[in-house]
Amino acid sequence: MPSSSSEHRGSGLIARPGDRCDKSCNHTEEVGLRQLNPRQCIMRSHLLDASNWLVGLLSGLAYGVLFGLATRFLMGENWSAALIAGGATAPAFGLAMGLVNRRMKRLMAPVEGGALDRKQRGLALRAAQWGPIPDDPSVRAAAVEFARRQVAQADRRWARVTLIVGAVFLGLSSVLSLLDDDGDWLGVVLPLCGAATFVYLLFQPRLLRRRIAALSSNQPGDDSD
Repeated sequence: MPSSSSEHRGSGLIARPGDRCDKSCNHTEEVGLRQLNPRQCIMRSHLLDASNWLVGLLSGLAYGVLFGLATRFLMGENWSAALIAGGATAPAFGLAMGLVNRRMKRLMAPVEGGALDRKQRGLALRAAQWGPIPDDPSVRAAAVEFARRQVAQADRRWARVTLIVGAVFLGLSSVLSLLDDDGDWLGVVLPLCGAATFVYLLFQPRLLRRRIAALSSNQPGDDSD
């Protein structure tokens, strides 16, 4: 019999924050139809253990560099404008990614009622949003729990206010770029896509409640909401 999770905390079917896997961990036991190797275990553990501020910092730096390069070479601005654009947008993006990382950690926390393997967990996460209703009751229950967690976070007042302000700001930015004779098409399309994303997230709780109702029924089927 394979060793229990008490011998290899990081070898469980569901990686949890704080789980570790040292270099001597072989993980040759078969998990379903897949096998884990030490590199996969270490990478997954590090991703889950990454602090919110570190994720935000690295994401902000990467976004700032890419946005600055896009400003320089795609929009034709000089390096000073590119530096200002990258430096101005990096903190906001980094903060957003840090908050997203914190939200995902809460969402991915183990559900009550027993452990799921990785395939079941992936099915539950997808089923919480869209697609066929799972036949497995445990997967359906986990999907309902994941969806309820998302509703609880999205229904907070500060989250709704942030989405509304962000959508309005990006929408106005897109309109101003459209009215500007010297404006670039990227200045119109990118803010418009961001505004559309914020609007979708604003209405996401309503969609999730409909999904919860479909998952809570005992009749599996195809639901594309």
